[in-house]
Amino acid sequence: MRKLPYLLTLLIVVLMPFLAYASDFSGDGTHEVKKGDVIKLDNGWKVEIIGIFWGYSGEEFNFKLFDPKGKEYPGAPFQNTVSKPEVGKKFGTDSKLKVEIKSLELLGKTSPTGSPLVKAYEKVRVNIASIDESLPKMVTSKESKKIEEVNKTLTYKNGKKVVLKIGDETTLGNGYKLKLDSFDQRWSSPYFSFYNSQGKKIDEYIGVGKGVGTSLGSYVHVNDYGKDSVDLTIIDGSKVTFGTGWNLFSIYMEDGDGYGTVLESTCNQATMWGWNNSSKNYENLGNLKEGGKIPAGKGVWVKIQTKKNTISDIDCEILVSGKKSVTTSGVKLKAGWNLIGAPISAYGQREEYDGGSNFNRLNFSDILGDCKIDRGPWQFLATIYTHTSIVSDLFDTRKFSKPFENKLRLNRGYFIKVANDCVLKDK
Repeated sequence: MRKLPYLLTLLIVVLMPFLAYASDFSGDGTHEVKKGDVIKLDNGWKVEIIGIFWGYSGEEFNFKLFDPKGKEYPGAPFQNTVSKPEVGKKFGTDSKLKVEIKSLELLGKTSPTGSPLVKAYEKVRVNIASIDESLPKMVTSKESKKIEEVNKTLTYKNGKKVVLKIGDETTLGNGYKLKLDSFDQRWSSPYFSFYNSQGKKIDEYIGVGKGVGTSLGSYVHVNDYGKDSVDLTIIDGSKVTFGTGWNLFSIYMEDGDGYGTVLESTCNQATMWGWNNSSKNYENLGNLKEGGKIPAGKGVWVKIQTKKNTISDIDCEILVSGKKSVTTSGVKLKAGWNLIGAPISAYGQREEYDGGSNFNRLNFSDILGDCKIDRGPWQFLATIYTHTSIVSDLFDTRKFSKPFENKLRLNRGYFIKVANDCVLKDK
């Protein structure tokens, strides 16, 4: 019998490294945690660390989030991610944010992963806090569960054919000018620059491959190219790509009457919804179909699914007409939640200086005018297809999220809550 305490002590000593692998932490504040650790916040929510890495998007860690009843947000197989450059990222349900987390520092030993560009860290120091912040109201439409399957591709039949040689330029639908500058000798891709209607350069070194299109004021699609010329199709308007599920989008070009017309669509005829600030509810904007009208400069909801039992980042696409640029200048907001769209200036602007240039995208601070944001801005993304080079957005699909670096992007819609009636501006 006297041997039992000794054996028990020995067993505990042997098992200690395994028992200590995962730890429980309690309370808001700063914690040093490792994979498997669980932090219980003051409001009862829990965070479970599932991975700590340095990789494509810099320093980051992945975790699962549970409410006081043990329900996971979001549900499997999705997970949450926080990167070190971000300042206080918020998480919770579809209607309430309950946890704010900031990554402070990766610590300890490193180990290899399945990718030579990614390595795992032993620990991460995080600051975590309980919050209680309301999100905008989600759409609760009573749409038919029957899926109208679509099997179509865009033909660009409404575009104009243009052939450019090096040094040639063409005028786009909104007065912008596109110029063919050169061809990359290694990849043989054409490179363009383009200018506003006053001749000021907006961007340069824009490489576009064969069979690829890009938004340059109008939508420009490269059909083919040779050694010294390129064959283009130019649509006076824009192209929008949708992912499966709810999409919050906008258009940055319009026909002059405040609307753009759907020229072509590979989507089914889903209902479009807009936010009515006065009634504090959503209103039916018609169907997303060829010939349908889309309000310009406003955020629009649409629920997309063109294939049964399929979730896709490129579910369907539309081409929308437009010869006039959308601006936020003079847009009036009412106290409460407002749903706005990105203006054409969200593309950004290249600023040149001696020895080089910088490319600056439109920041929300550039459009606020006399408005003061009380909550938001919030976006809701259903596809990563349009998130090229925006690493944070890769982990923020199918939920409300903050725009990366507080920058606006073409074809997105944004919720902004203001305390008083006010007027936006544009850069």
